[in-house]
Amino acid sequence: MIDYIFFDAGLCGQFIEKARKLGVAAIESHDEMGINVALPEDLPDDVGEALEAFYDELLEQQAALVEANEPTLRHAAGIHIDLCDGSPCLIRIEPALMNRLLSVLSIEELHQLVTGIAHAVENPVSAPICHAPGK
Repeated sequence: MIDYIFFDAGLCGQFIEKARKLGVAAIESHDEMGINVALPEDLPDDVGEALEAFYDELLEQQAALVEANEPTLRHAAGIHIDLCDGSPCLIRIEPALMNRLLSVLSIEELHQLVTGIAHAVENPVSAPICHAPGK
């Protein structure tokens, strides 16, 4: 599943409605971080790109809402992953760096990269990089 997080129910509703109009079923859940929306990973490229672009627009609106309501809050960004033992973990990333990363990587690619790094830290391999894994 591809996960999106929202902190405003209205913006979340807009995203779910956009997904529905594009024929995508969204699963909404709530946790201590905010409102999560999960979409299937096997979306057609054009649908995935449209939803990604719409999510970016909504993030800008979300940031504006936060700034208007809580001007002392700091901008923050992060990626939620599951560690090898299955426990959830939030990897914090400076917002400017997150924006740069998302300008060249999709959310899925960035999630895969961060998950790979976290799992490599949890299970370090001391063999040279040119050796095949497990040898």
